[in-house]
Amino acid sequence: MPPIHIYEKHEQLFQAAAKALHPTKRYSTLIRERQDHIRALTGSSSYNLLHLRIEQDWFALCKRWTNPAAGRNNCMNNTFNVGEQLLEYGFEQEVRKQATGRRDGFGPFGYELTVASNAPLTLRLPSPQVPIVVITSFRHVAPKDLRKALVSLELQQYTVVLGKDLVGKELQRDESALVDYYLGRGVDQFIGNSVSTFTAMLMMERQWLKRESYSYNGGSIPLAKFIPFDPTKQPS
Repeated sequence: MPPIHIYEKHEQLFQAAAKALHPTKRYSTLIRERQDHIRALTGSSSYNLLHLRIEQDWFALCKRWTNPAAGRNNCMNNTFNVGEQLLEYGFEQEVRKQATGRRDGFGPFGYELTVASNAPLTLRLPSPQVPIVVITSFRHVAPKDLRKALVSLELQQYTVVLGKDLVGKELQRDESALVDYYLGRGVDQFIGNSVSTFTAMLMMERQWLKRESYSYNGGSIPLAKFIPFDPTKQPS
């Protein structure tokens, strides 16, 4: 029997098994500490999460895996303009408010305003937004390529928090993946690379939980050969 048929036959069992899995006390503490740190850094009680595949070993895998004739050509799509993808999928941008200034040329909080004599005195102040937490294996990234992707987010005025800057002792790669998985499980919006098994598994579980998930690289989801994804809930 093909794997996808096994899943379809036992879907409720798969979902029950996933629901029963919980991180140990140690990892639960790490997850909670990092969520608290996100709130402390941004002043926001919620966050969205971007799983960015930009590690050097990912580039090597994509080179081996890519085969346009077989439909495998979306491994690196939109990596360096990922900010535009978040914008397209409706991830919240930086929102700014206008505050009226005083006639003496100074706005609220003492900001000096340079305006024409008859022009309205206004000051654009940033207001809180839902931040984007970026996760990847930071010890294995290609730094220049990571910077290109982060610039794309900055150009779209997203507030970015890097997973490597969050509290907690340095973890092994698989330990970080576990913590990151649970950081992404409950967020309002998640986006990642659909070729990545990590992203695909998280998209699948969030689909069960009726939470929004997207892939910035678009195209096919290789894991869908084994586990069906609802095409009405995933990007094309």
